[in-house]
Amino acid sequence: MVDIKSEDVSTYERLHNVLTNYAVDNPGLFTTYTKNASGGYDTQKGAVNVIISGNRPRDYMLSQDLRYAAYDGRADDIGKGIAPEFIPLISGNWNTFFNSDLAWDGLGTIPDDTKAALDDIVAQVHGENKILRFWNLPIDAPSVWGPLYDANVDLIRDFQRIKYTANKNDNHFHRREGLPTATPLSPNKYARQMSAQR
Repeated sequence: MVDIKSEDVSTYERLHNVLTNYAVDNPGLFTTYTKNASGGYDTQKGAVNVIISGNRPRDYMLSQDLRYAAYDGRADDIGKGIAPEFIPLISGNWNTFFNSDLAWDGLGTIPDDTKAALDDIVAQVHGENKILRFWNLPIDAPSVWGPLYDANVDLIRDFQRIKYTANKNDNHFHRREGLPTATPLSPNKYARQMSAQR
């Protein structure tokens, strides 16, 4: 993932040029999206899937005939019929999805209503052949990672991963075959590691 923090179009144009240079010298390095006659995209899988997050130049990316990157979607992109060749990933602020009666502080057991809503979101996103991640979790802890893992959330982010990891070379997983590769922390493995250290 490339998180654009500066001006969207000019930064993305520069990134596209850099990716193009790498792609020319290393065919097959990046997944490539080529616009076809029907307005969709023909996809050539590569070793690296680049996804643009942050200040994302949506209209500019949609106008490109050739891309080496995809777009990081949000909650309001769910259910809109947007092809996974443009939006392969939905990233959401936890509080956008789980507020008011669905709010949870991350402590204890996840409430039944929150769990049901989480399961529904996962089903919608996976039904569109996309992957899902949340940011701004209530807390970065096994009490939250475990329910996300059990619900089949694809990417689980731990900002303290190195601190908590007993073996940093053996703490990654990727659940869904054929979708963009990522390396989130396995909360169950973390919990086993921490239990073994006690």
